[in-house]
Amino acid sequence: RSGEPTWVGEARWLQVSVTGAAFDDVQVDLIDSMGLSRSVLGRAGDAIRSAWRGGTTGDVAQAKGEPAVVTRSQWGADESLRSGRPSYARQASYAVLHHTVNTNDYTRAQAAGIVRGIYAYHTQSRGWSDIGYNVLVDRFGTIYEGRAGGLTRAVIGAHTLGFNTGSIGVAMIGNYDTGSVTSATRSAVAHLLAWKFAIHGIDPKGTVDITSACTGTCKHPRGSVVTMPTLFGHRDVGQTSCPGANGYAALPGIRTAIRAQEIDIFANAVVSPDTVGATADALASPVSFSVDVIPAGDWAFVVKYDDGTVVHQQSGTGGRAEVTWKGGANLRTGRYWYKFTGGQRTPAIGTFSVERLAYDPPFSDDDTSVHADNIATLYERGVTLGCTATTFCPTHTVQRAQMASFLHRTMDNLIVPTPTPTRDWFADDNRSVHQDAINSLAEGRIVSGCTEGAFCPTRNAIRGDVAIWLASAFDLQPRGTDHFTDDDGTSYEAAINALADAGLTQGCTATTYCPDESTSRGQMASFLARAIDTLESSGLAG
Repeated sequence: RSGEPTWVGEARWLQVSVTGAAFDDVQVDLIDSMGLSRSVLGRAGDAIRSAWRGGTTGDVAQAKGEPAVVTRSQWGADESLRSGRPSYARQASYAVLHHTVNTNDYTRAQAAGIVRGIYAYHTQSRGWSDIGYNVLVDRFGTIYEGRAGGLTRAVIGAHTLGFNTGSIGVAMIGNYDTGSVTSATRSAVAHLLAWKFAIHGIDPKGTVDITSACTGTCKHPRGSVVTMPTLFGHRDVGQTSCPGANGYAALPGIRTAIRAQEIDIFANAVVSPDTVGATADALASPVSFSVDVIPAGDWAFVVKYDDGTVVHQQSGTGGRAEVTWKGGANLRTGRYWYKFTGGQRTPAIGTFSVERLAYDPPFSDDDTSVHADNIATLYERGVTLGCTATTFCPTHTVQRAQMASFLHRTMDNLIVPTPTPTRDWFADDNRSVHQDAINSLAEGRIVSGCTEGAFCPTRNAIRGDVAIWLASAFDLQPRGTDHFTDDDGTSYEAAINALADAGLTQGCTATTYCPDESTSRGQMASFLARAIDTLESSGLAG
């Protein structure tokens, strides 16, 4: 079976000769790429469109910026042959040059028919979802849109086994083992790739390290890393002679022509590391960003959290931009975006992630506690230092005054406003180290006294009071579900349901909350750590 289609122009008969072998099954796929089966009127319309294209592409290779391209609809792509949706790489990093192994003596009017034939062959005979090449260029310098998905995007084609993702597949229409590459073709390929390289930030003078994804019989086995110039021939990475001897010989001149276009680009953008651990106020290591500025000039840089919040900005000038970000207070976990901009260059954009470090506080008495991870969160955030330097006392009950300080520190950690006291609210906390926190929360109507004028700071904090304080501090509202049976009709019920709705509690059993029981320090840690996670993940913190 032939591996590539053979274009024969206008023909109505086919003769096959077999020498030295016998076949009992021969299949020939005939493709009417020229529309010979169409009506006279339809073929006349094709001729008019072809003539129009021929009159508008003469200056394509000399134009600056985006080249003139014959779109899929203009060359007559039958979109019913295409299946599925386009796939995209994160970025295009290099281009691969091919030839289509067709005849070289086709006319300008016949070129679109050849493209239609290749499209039909790839989809109908080879069973691909679309034409394999991203772009095709004929011998007259006319550029044709190939695989669907958008010429400005990194569409994944099917042209170079193991090297499709991240590549731009450009096919010169013709057989360039036997024919010479025309100056119009060379110029059009160079113009096209100068434009594409500018979009994707590809350095025409650079090289790229590519990890082969090839399976089967491969020139470069799967997983091997190949260093190539940013424009190379199919034969460099595949078991093939493509793009032909003459096509391959044209590569140096095309590279030179691309460089001569003096495109303004950001190239070789790097972020390291792309995932970094962090505590509440510091990155485990700085994040470094760099990009080549071609030609040298002014640049600006910004880092934003996923919701658009700007966390770092910087600017400079020169041929290379280098930035280091060390983080800052109240770091959030999740995805961040960075962007280099400057002049007419396409921005260099990328992402990195900040992950919370698994923190091991210096406590020896919480290792088997179900609250250990949440205790670690509070220690990491500076909410607690333990009951001693080496213990947390997770089973001890937490007093009302202690709970007030824990809650106040948590609110500060989340950048939730805490009121400034205007008076001394209670008479029985005047010598307590927790007095300022108690007065601040009382000023905000977050906590209340145990009796008129008294806070009872040394009394155990019961679970019902904790529910009211947390719901008030973080403005949590019940959504109408009654989660527990032992709080019905109590002053705690609405707050307890609000906590359950927000995921801050599951009760002391599946159906009860135990509102009158004392709160242990371990339980307190879990209440507050869940509040931190809930508010930060919902974007309500800060």
